[in-house]
Amino acid sequence: ASNELRTNALSSVRYAEFCLPSCHYGYNKANHIGKDLVPFLSRYMPHLQTLRLWRPDDFLFTTMVTLWYLKHYHSERYIASELNLNRSTVNYFLSEVVNILHACVYPELISIPADIGNRRTPHEPQQHHKLIVDSTCIAIPEPHEAEQRRAYYHGKSPTNYAFKVQVACDFHHQIVHVSDCYHGSVHDITILRESGLLEHVNDSVQIIGDKGYIGEEYVVTPRKKPHGRELTNEDKEFNYQINSARAAIENINQRLKTYGILGGVYRGDIDDFHKMTRITKVVSALCNMNLNKHPVPRHVIVFEQDLCQLIKELKEFTFLDIYGEIHYEKVKAYRSMVQTRFPHSRVDVEISRFRLWL
Repeated sequence: ASNELRTNALSSVRYAEFCLPSCHYGYNKANHIGKDLVPFLSRYMPHLQTLRLWRPDDFLFTTMVTLWYLKHYHSERYIASELNLNRSTVNYFLSEVVNILHACVYPELISIPADIGNRRTPHEPQQHHKLIVDSTCIAIPEPHEAEQRRAYYHGKSPTNYAFKVQVACDFHHQIVHVSDCYHGSVHDITILRESGLLEHVNDSVQIIGDKGYIGEEYVVTPRKKPHGRELTNEDKEFNYQINSARAAIENINQRLKTYGILGGVYRGDIDDFHKMTRITKVVSALCNMNLNKHPVPRHVIVFEQDLCQLIKELKEFTFLDIYGEIHYEKVKAYRSMVQTRFPHSRVDVEISRFRLWL
């Protein structure tokens, strides 16, 4: 009797929403659009026309949106409009997720190995050269007040004003230390001395830096040209080795700038150094991550099977709308699959949404 009542009550449904543990992400049964959802719909909602699926608004989803924000640095207004959320909600979870990543992920991915003095790194100029340090700038708009303009001035910034942060890496191109953010005018060696990095150096652990770090013990810098004389061949060879080694940190600075929030012009509060420090450290941790490759072809095949079954069983079905994480590598594959299987349909696939109009 209860089954008959359920069938009668749901048979006229044209629109339905479901919250699923996973829509696109994961392995095994989680690859499917819900383990039993398609059979359920075909049995109890044969006249369904519109289906909307949600992932729970949990840490995984908000983290995905936060990573999207850090990478592309879209405005909060734009993100809110794309996800149909309030701007205040977007601001809240972006801030909270950055705080969580800073507290939990950064310490796991950014640290100076305890045994660094004993590690063998064959590509270094000398066996005691273990770390490479450099500063990078994060551009900001021109401040209104003259005092702030003096404090934030940085000639290498595209706007001439910036935050400055110091990054250290090893010879495996892994970031091992990130300083707090400073005004752009603060000297590199001042940041180094206040960063705590020098606590880790000694005779067997020395740092390679540029000429901005001249004068600090255990920091190896290029040799300056003597007044009125040329560098010796030995000095030139030494400088060549040092500058070649510094290519690692320059490469890392370029990787950091691929994140729009660091590579563009920062739009946030320029007086909030704590927030900018957290953001920089989170992005640095992300640069250290070796993301596991998702088995894209298998996921696409599974999703294609579910999608075809859904459309086959529901004769009146016209619109599918899925909110949830779609790995960036799958976006193109999903779009191509739909265009091939359903050439007369319209599809919109993004990293946080899948929409199909039949």
